[in-house]
Amino acid sequence: CSSDLEIISDNEIDSLVSDPDKVVDIIMYVKNEAAKQDISDDQIRSLIQTAESTAGVSLSEEEENRIIKIVKQIKEIGR
Repeated sequence: CSSDLEIISDNEIDSLVSDPDKVVDIIMYVKNEAAKQDISDDQIRSLIQTAESTAGVSLSEEEENRIIKIVKQIKEIGR
């Protein structure tokens, strides 16, 4: 969805890691899983970590926190 990509670009996802495409994949995976239910930040972090290992990417805690914020913004728009 274009609004999802706008939120991602507004949050300067390119500055997070060396492979922004993988981070976008992680965000979209987490967003899809999070959309199924209301979940806590810790549950979102767990989804991010699962997606990280699948994508072969390792994010810092700060980067994970930024992705949590992005996912929550996307979820709010989707309501």
